[in-house]
Amino acid sequence: MIRRDMRPEDLCKIKEIHAKYFSNLYFPDFFNKFLGAFVITNDEDKIIVAGGVRLIPEAVIFTEQDSTRREKYYSLLEALNISCFLTRDSGHNALHAFVFENPKYLSLLERFSFETYGTGLIKNL
Repeated sequence: MIRRDMRPEDLCKIKEIHAKYFSNLYFPDFFNKFLGAFVITNDEDKIIVAGGVRLIPEAVIFTEQDSTRREKYYSLLEALNISCFLTRDSGHNALHAFVFENPKYLSLLERFSFETYGTGLIKNL
């Protein structure tokens, strides 16, 4: 296996892989807002894996649980508005939020147009 930087001329083959196996997912712009993009090839330079590491805005919000329901609701709404503004202002088109063991907040975020998109995983380094 050979690893190397992704090149613009790789995109045609990567798009073929995407269309064949991952057409339900959007195709990212690997050369914009990525820390880096790479391919793993075999000895004949056939692309086996293509990928990259993308910078993503993530909303991190802590809520005082002893506040009234109304205060929490409107404060969260305002926090999300600020988070969306900061995300758009920095040139990103998606805001990520991870909810831990709180189905009420998950339901609330879904009402604010957040969508469940796969399963979030984290690797601490």
